[in-house]
Amino acid sequence: FLAVSPRGTRTLRFVNYFGEQRFGSARHGRGFAARHLIRGEFEEALKLIIATPSRKDSHESKLVKRTLEANWRGCTELATMLPKGPDKSPARRLRASNIESRSAFAALPSFIQRMTVEAYQSWLWNEIARRVVAERCAAPFIGISTKFGRLAFPRGAELPGAIADLVIPLLSSKSSLEAPWRSATEEVLGSEGIKIGELRVPGLRAPYFGAVPRALFVDATEFSLGPLEHDESIEGKRMFKRRLRFFLPRGSYATVLLRALGGEARGSS
Repeated sequence: FLAVSPRGTRTLRFVNYFGEQRFGSARHGRGFAARHLIRGEFEEALKLIIATPSRKDSHESKLVKRTLEANWRGCTELATMLPKGPDKSPARRLRASNIESRSAFAALPSFIQRMTVEAYQSWLWNEIARRVVAERCAAPFIGISTKFGRLAFPRGAELPGAIADLVIPLLSSKSSLEAPWRSATEEVLGSEGIKIGELRVPGLRAPYFGAVPRALFVDATEFSLGPLEHDESIEGKRMFKRRLRFFLPRGSYATVLLRALGGEARGSS
């Protein structure tokens, strides 16, 4: 949605999805560790966090994670062999019992624990937002497939009044579900097999699912899109580029705006 002010400046409004970089803790492709945490499955969560290598991990990180993955039940002895890092303390505490697995998770640096929960919260938010857009906005949509799900961006000059300034919170166990995002939230939680009151980490005060408000739409101000220009050739193929300029508020993602500009028009999300 592109608006032009009386002064000639342009604002581009788009769906305020979280970018894929928010989901780095799940980039190994085996799901979100927080799904296990809310069920009290601390050992399974730990395996995903410290013993599941990703293609984008550094060489050193891959070696550590592969070593832990191959020797998981011997982690207590293995801890003395690991270099200093966030994996060493959890490995030292890990045992077969779930109680000590919880202690091992709690030994992770607090920022890793927090990111593990926030990644899952953000993914849930994206899924809810996509459904709200699909339900409330007119087709066709710009549909984008990503590694972490599908995104839908509405086309048109106006947004329905009921959602133009809608704020949807990141979910917590105490969130009060409200229209017009209630049905979408229930659908997403149902597909995950969880209830709103289960969004917590049992037995630990932190990390926790905090209810943080987030606007469904965000404005890229002073937006400009330059003319088509020639770019450097790649493998003999002629390439072109266009220069973008815009400002975004804190917490929004330029990568998402680029997704919105580069998608294919579709009739549904």
